[in-house]
Formats: sequence, C-alpha cells, structure tokens
Amino acid sequence: AGERDDDGPPSHMSGMERVKLLFSEIKPGCGRIAAATVRVLPQLLLDFFSDGDQMLLFLLGQFLRQKALQEYSAFILYDVFRRFRTRAQRDSVCRWIATCLPNFAQIRPAPLCMWLMTCVFTAAVAAAPARRQHHHYYAALFVHLLQSSAHTVHDDLFVMTAATFYRDEALDTDGRKMFLSAFDASADAAPAAFGRVVRCCQALDDVARGGAAADGGE
Repeated sequence: AGERDDDGPPSHMSGMERVKLLFSEIKPGCGRIAAATVRVLPQLLLDFFSDGDQMLLFLLGQFLRQKALQEYSAFILYDVFRRFRTRAQRDSVCRWIATCLPNFAQIRPAPLCMWLMTCVFTAAVAAAPARRQHHHYYAALFVHLLQSSAHTVHDDLFVMTAATFYRDEALDTDGRKMFLSAFDASADAAPAAFGRVVRCCQALDDVARGGAAADGGE
C-alpha cells in the first residue's frame, strides 16, 4: 500500500485515481460531503487532465453512470463548461457534445433521455461567450432542471435548448451533421420530440441561408 499524507489518498495514486476516489464520495446520505466535493471537482479535473477531450469523455461516463446522483454530475459538467472560455476550448466542448449525443439518445425511458440532453445543452449554451447577455436566464433554467425531482422536461423546452445549441457558432458544419444524425425519431421508444428538433434545426438553417443570400444580393 502507498503512503498516505495526513489521512489523504495514497501518495502513489494517479490523478485519474484521485478523481475517481472523489467521485466515489458523491453518494446518497452524504449531502455535505457531496456538496463540498462537487465544488472542488471541476478545478481538479482541469488540473489533472491535460487532454480536454479525455476529461469530457470521463465526465460523460460519470454523468451516465451515477443514475441516482445525476444532479451532482450535471452541476460538475456545467461548471467545467463555464471554465472553458477560449474559442478552442468552446470548439472542443461543442464537438464533444455532438460526438457523444448518440449515447444520450439511446437512454430510456424517453423522459430521462430528454432531461439529460436538456441539461447538457443548457450548460453549454449558458457558458457560451456570445450569449453572456442570456447567461442569467440559462443559469436559472439549469437550476430549475436540477430541481426537477421527476427528471422530466417539457417537449418545447427540450426543442428550444437543442436548437439554441445547434446554432452555437462554435459548432461547425460537421458537428451540426453529427448533431442531427443523433435524433433518430424512428429508433425504438425514441422521444417524439426528436423529430421536432430536426425540423426546427433545418428551418433555422433555411433562414440562415436565406439571410446570407439576401446579404450577397445587395
């Protein structure tokens, strides 16, 4: 066994092992410990992981794995997104979300799938520099989502947050294609709102193309 420093974790433990140990402290019945852990984990994740994509994938696993404590994992996601301030970091967040959406889309039951995806979209949109004027709205919305004990969300809110994220300037053309491909309304027990998301995003693309054409004709 490795030596311990002041009753802390063994000194030979890797950064990843230490992070996993902290995540294990987030458990039912340990409210104060869990709350304190959630406050320090985002910065520790940024310190331990030199690869942003690797960190985000690790967070995804925790978010999906901790079924009974997803509110805590959602808050950690939100805080990490908020700390990703540069354009390159924003690109990484949007690319990661688009790439991992199929994992979220397969979650059942459908209401939980929509709640998880809405949490991710809201966290990303609230952290976007271009939307700082709307930060308080999305931050309040995120708190509302976490306070939803039933882990459900209205279809309209789900579609709105998905479409808002879709038009994020940090999401490139390939990212938008991956995004839309994740919303397969024909999949087994898929949320009916998936089709609405695709139609709404396509309509936004049509409007953007129309605006660009009008500007080019002047």
